[in-house]
Order: sequence, then structure tokens, then C-alpha cells
Amino acid sequence: TRSGNNKLIQKPLLGIGRFAFQTGRIHVRCGPFTLLWQYPVSLSFDAKGGCSDHGTEMAPTRWKEVTEIDIHDAQLSWYRCDEHRHRLLIPLDAL
Repeated sequence: TRSGNNKLIQKPLLGIGRFAFQTGRIHVRCGPFTLLWQYPVSLSFDAKGGCSDHGTEMAPTRWKEVTEIDIHDAQLSWYRCDEHRHRLLIPLDAL
């Protein structure tokens, strides 16, 4: 097991429209899985649309500090990677 921290770095998009892609350090590694971070709009299980780990779950929140985390909070909605689910958009005011 390796622990630590790293900085995510957002750089400008390259390309135009649907052919644009994010540059910089955009992968969040947490234990055995990697999430795709596209600040400020998204966090995804996988950039290619597949699932490398079906057991990993995430629950979007408004929390900003680690000390605020309460995994037993009844208002959390947990999501697993699902290749067949359509894109799920969750507005910040719904968290």
C-alpha cells in the first residue's frame, strides 16, 4: 500500500468542440483505481468508458475538507462504474 498526495494540474483544453481534450495531470489515483478529473465539471470512473473495477464506489458531495467526510450520511448517493448507464449529471445545488 502506498499513500501520499499529489497535485492535480489543469492546463488548457487542446482542440475544438468535441475534438477538444483536457491536458495536465488529470488522473486521481486512489489505491488500486484511477479516476479522471476534469475540473471544474466532472469526475469520472474511466476516460475510455470502461470499468476496471466494478467494486469501486463514489458519492459526490459538497464537502471540501477531509474532516467533513461522513460515509454514513443518509443523504449520500453512492455510484458504481456501469458501462451501460448513460452519462449522469448531478448539479452542485442537488448535492
